[in-house]
This record gives sequence, structure tokens and C-alpha cells, in this order.
Amino acid sequence: STLIKDYGIGGLIFFQGGPVRQTRLLNRFQSQSRVPLLVAMDGEWGAGMRLDSVLKFPYQMSLGAVPVADSLLIYDMGREVARQFTRLGMQVNFAPVVDVNNNPANPVIGFRAWGENPAAVARLSRLYMKGMQDAGVLAVAKHFPGHGDVDADSHLALPVVRADRERLEDLELPPFKSMIANGIGGMMVAHLSVPALDTVRGPSTLSKPIVTGMLREQLGFKGVVFTDAMNMKGLISQVPTGEAEVRALLAGNDVLEFSKNVPLALATVLAAVDSGRISQARIDESCRRVLALKQWSGLRKKPVISEKDIIADLNPAHARYLAHRLTARSITLLRNQGNLLPVQRLDTLRMATLVLGGNPADTTDFQKAVASYAPMAHFHLPAAPTLDELVDIRAKLFGYDVVLVALQSLGRLPATNFGIAPEANLLLRE
Repeated sequence: STLIKDYGIGGLIFFQGGPVRQTRLLNRFQSQSRVPLLVAMDGEWGAGMRLDSVLKFPYQMSLGAVPVADSLLIYDMGREVARQFTRLGMQVNFAPVVDVNNNPANPVIGFRAWGENPAAVARLSRLYMKGMQDAGVLAVAKHFPGHGDVDADSHLALPVVRADRERLEDLELPPFKSMIANGIGGMMVAHLSVPALDTVRGPSTLSKPIVTGMLREQLGFKGVVFTDAMNMKGLISQVPTGEAEVRALLAGNDVLEFSKNVPLALATVLAAVDSGRISQARIDESCRRVLALKQWSGLRKKPVISEKDIIADLNPAHARYLAHRLTARSITLLRNQGNLLPVQRLDTLRMATLVLGGNPADTTDFQKAVASYAPMAHFHLPAAPTLDELVDIRAKLFGYDVVLVALQSLGRLPATNFGIAPEANLLLRE
């Protein structure tokens, strides 16, 4: 409230909570603002990415496996995610992730990306973007100029993209070019060091050659440029708050997301304008873009969001059905040694399930589903089992012909072996 009333911030981003709580907060904050606030969220797989009690769609990596013939389901998801956002009083979705997932050691992108093929990334991003923007929510492609081939998390440090310009043109940049050509309205610039694009080697968010020279002038992007969060260590470990915001504006960004210290940042920017370091024209240019976005989003007046039936409105039957179809179409058989699948002659086999991770007291949906096909014994192993637990479970499973294994609440990154402990991995390989 203080930042709205005393410092006139232009927008908000929500990160956690539930629909009712967020609605109450947002109605209060909108009423306190002189100009209607622009409201955003990272909704890569829908508002359920950040909020409880809201339907979650599959991750982008899962959706990358949806057959081309079913691609329009991605467009439908975009429209439904936009409907969620509109019901919650939000106008901007920081999605899709347009990074090409070409480095399995990447600690922060991974499952958030569609895949490793630039053409497929461009096609799927375009469908998701079109669905959202056709339904009145601004899509924001991220993380320009490409966060896929790094081995550090920009939340914690400044990653370096070591590829040369030719490789960037072939791999990282084509999906962003496709987004621009197809009318995306927002672009988020990452905190990356990209020596092939700027020899200064500082954060790309503060690079005029990258933000203005490449994104605006070479690629012709006319929409709103957002920085990644200005409180991330990939930025503030290099440049202090205040100076970072000044340089971000000089680089050509329009919206500075989540400053670590808004009063300090604002005072430093105002001083830079007063001294002539930042021109009034530079400020006016971004102001016009933000106001045009607010007008496009319907923020001519302050919206009031109704709490009535909000949970039901965010979880309608058609959305649940769409999520089910997307999940079903994304299931991929990676390997089938000895043609084990589909399992044949169920009535002649002794079968068991083994769940790694999760709560041992729970029978998972996976276990319930397979038990509907044949009699099944169910077992559980902790995510980090002891030697005694491994010996015990091995003895219990020894007499079964087939053991179906599922992972529950483990990691999602190949860099961490998906959270499977080395000891458990040895058991799985027997």
C-alpha cells in the first residue's frame, strides 16, 4: 500500500497465495492507486503455477510432446489461461518460456521449456501466445535473448551464454523472431552475460546493444519490454539497486519488474532525469507504451473483482477436460526394451507397484489406476532410502514378475538426476 500511495508504482506481480486472498488484496490495491494498476503473474502452466485452488495445466516440456495434429489444444490452453487471468483481474502473463532447452545441466529452465528444437519451440509458443492474446491477456516471451544454454541460475548468479553469434542466430533467436513476427505484445529480457552480443559482458537487461540495438532495431519489436525481476542476484551482484534501474531504462526497457528497493530506485532514476543522464523523451517513450497496454487491457477504469464463486469459476469442467486431454496426448513412451509394454497376460503375472518419494501412507492415483487392471501389491520407498530399506524392499519385490515404478514429488531436473538417490537408482537398474 505504501508503494502505491506514496511512490505511484504502475503495476503488481503476484507470486503466491489463493484466489480469494489475492482478489481481496487486489481490490484494495486498485482502490488505492490513482491510475489503474497493471497486474501480472508467471503463469507458465496457468494461474495454478502460483496460486492454490486453481487448475494446473501440464508443464511446457510435457506439452512439447503433444502431436502436431493436436496442436490446437495448446491454443485452447492459452485461451483458458487468459480466462483465468481475466477472472482474477490480471492483464499480463509472463509466458510462454521461449528458451530452447539445449543444455541438460541448466538448473532453472529445463521442464519449463517446450524442448530442444527451435522450430517446435516457435510453433508451440506461437499457439500459446495467440490463445492468450486473442482472449485479451498480454503474452510475454521470455527470457530474451535465450536462457536455455547456461549452467547457472540467474536468480543466484549471472549466467554466461558462451555461444557465438552464428549459433545464437541458428538456435536461440529463431523462436523470439517468430514471436515478434506473429504479434507478441511483450518481451522479457533476462539477466545474462552474452559476449557475442555485447562485449561489455554485463547483464543483458542493462545492455543497450541487446535491448535497443538487437531487440528493437534489428528484430523490429514494437511492444512492451519487461526486465526479469530486478532483485535477482544475477543483476544485483553486478550492479547496485538504483544504478541498475537507471541503466535498465537507458538500455531501452519499459517496465522494471520487482525492484529490490523501490524508493531508492525511484529516487535514483529521478536524479538521473534531473541531471540529464536520462532524457525526458526516454521516460515518455516507455510511459506511452505502458499506458497503451493498460488501455488495450481494458484498464480505462479501476476493475473490481468479485469473490463470488471464484474457485468454481477458475476450475470449470471444460478446463479440467482440456487439461486431461493435454496430459493424455503428451504421454510419451521413451523406451520399450523387449516389448514389455503393453503388459500382456495379466492373469498369469504376479505384479507390484513401487512408488519412490511421496507419503508412504498414501496410495497414489497411479497405483489405484493400475490396480483396476489386475491384482496388485503396492510398495513405497523414501526418496533417500537407507541401506536397510533398500535391502528390505529388494527382498519383498524379488518374487514378482513385473514391478511398475512411479516417481512421486521428486526433482524435475536432469542435473539432479530427477531427485533419484544413487542407491535407489541401483535398485531400479537391477
